Amino acid sequence: MFVVDRPAVEQRVAELRRVDPTLDLMAVQFFRWLARRPSMRTIATCRRWSSDTSGETASACGTSCASWARGRRSREDAEAVVRDAMTRARDNVVVLIERLRAEGYKFGDPWNTERARVPHAPPDKKTPAFVSWLDKRWGPIPMTVRAWIEIVGDVSLLGVHPGWPDGLVTDPLVVEVEHKSWKFAEKDRLAMRKHFESEYESWEHNQADGGDLGAFALDVAPDALHKANISGGAPYGFLVPDGSVDAMFRYEDGLLLPFIEYLRLVFRCGGFPSTAHRDCGAAVRESCRALAKGLLDL
Repeated sequence: MFVVDRPAVEQRVAELRRVDPTLDLMAVQFFRWLARRPSMRTIATCRRWSSDTSGETASACGTSCASWARGRRSREDAEAVVRDAMTRARDNVVVLIERLRAEGYKFGDPWNTERARVPHAPPDKKTPAFVSWLDKRWGPIPMTVRAWIEIVGDVSLLGVHPGWPDGLVTDPLVVEVEHKSWKFAEKDRLAMRKHFESEYESWEHNQADGGDLGAFALDVAPDALHKANISGGAPYGFLVPDGSVDAMFRYEDGLLLPFIEYLRLVFRCGGFPSTAHRDCGAAVRESCRALAKGLLDL
């Protein structure tokens, strides 16, 4: 029987409440617990978690119900659910981009024209080679990360909304692994590989010098403050290597969330998750609720 570190769980729940009081806390607690036990890592694709009397299995039940007891379901079963979730995520991204364009939203980083030129860069013919390299160099990579790259691609909702006040920290969705639409990547698709190698070297040197940066993360987005052109913290990213089904996503202030939970938070907030815990004004929150209306559940 597994022993749960209850004080650690309670601390994590308090941190999660600060980020978003509406998070599926039972799922997140369970995820954080399983993250310490690689043999039992799994994915939450529903609203409610429960464990059986032996403590040896965990089940997920609710919308998009799926459960894996250790040794009972194949990796193919898990992959099918993950790919379905990422297909829904891609569809949500497409809908959000259409709705934002209809509202006059101007996509692109207003402070850095070198960044993504389009809000959504789907996978292309070079993507399989990139995923293969990623898995060989940093693998194993979580199943949700692979599926995001292969099904969704690169997403950046950075931009300016004509009806929102300047200076808001709304944290628009950005998850770019290949950075396909950046200027440097358009010229050289090997550039992102070099970037990750450079980041890893810096991480290694820091660790050797006695620093403690935690696990290495593939950075895929600026943090909420940097997105608003304010000096902030470390980039968001995926912890690697990690052979689990779902990735641990390094979020604001180093908080770790399961990637699926992060995406749920994003889509509940219409693509702008900081509106869940920052004072962005009633009009902006209402606008984000309208953007989120009818989006698919993961």
